Amino acid sequence: MKKDERETLRLRVVNFYHDAACGDLKTTWNFFKRQGYCYSTIYRIIQRYLQCKTTKDLPRSGRPRKLSDKQMKTMACNLNNKSGISHRALSIHYDVHYRTIGRNLKQRTNIRPRKRIKAPKYVKEQEKRAQKNCGYLYRLIPKNCFIIMDDEKYFSLTGVDIPGNAWYYTSDPSTAPANIKYKQHQKFEPKLLVWLAISAKGCSKPYIHKSKTAVTGDVYSKQCIQRLLIPFIDQYHSQQEFIF
Repeated sequence: MKKDERETLRLRVVNFYHDAACGDLKTTWNFFKRQGYCYSTIYRIIQRYLQCKTTKDLPRSGRPRKLSDKQMKTMACNLNNKSGISHRALSIHYDVHYRTIGRNLKQRTNIRPRKRIKAPKYVKEQEKRAQKNCGYLYRLIPKNCFIIMDDEKYFSLTGVDIPGNAWYYTSDPSTAPANIKYKQHQKFEPKLLVWLAISAKGCSKPYIHKSKTAVTGDVYSKQCIQRLLIPFIDQYHSQQEFIF
């Protein structure tokens, strides 16, 4: 029986108990017995109504929490704006499962794990110079001028650097094939070059090239600049100022 069906039955039983049966338990039970309900079900509904004065489900105490409010407050203070602390280390400290740590942090605190963002690490003098040079470039570039950037990335064709290929399964490591057991790298192995140019208006068509070495100046000039970058500029920035 679903929750809404149980609530409907409780309401029917209580209304009949008050209105038709005039508070007589036996009359109420005989009426609902003819409809196929068990005596214990009707008796429990009426007794619960007499004790709690309602037919709705009330909050229950449930299983005691493994981590108290004081422990959660201490944990939140120790974790907030910190790194290098794992759930497994906390589970050993509080003598609970590591999933209990994650579940309680999610349900009882506003602390969430975040991925650290890569950023250059400056010393004090470098940070001052960076602020000064960024301000100089900001004032140097006109307001209506667009910045066009390009970049390339090389991808290995073997797939050994993919995180999902870092592990392998075997019943006996001594009998595993060499190409499965070892992460093999070939010197000057074939790579896939992907080049792309972007601006605030959009991005160019990508240039994909397979080679064993880095892209040469001739390939960059003919394939990237002349064939892809210039049409991209003509399409989006033909009548506008831009810096490449």
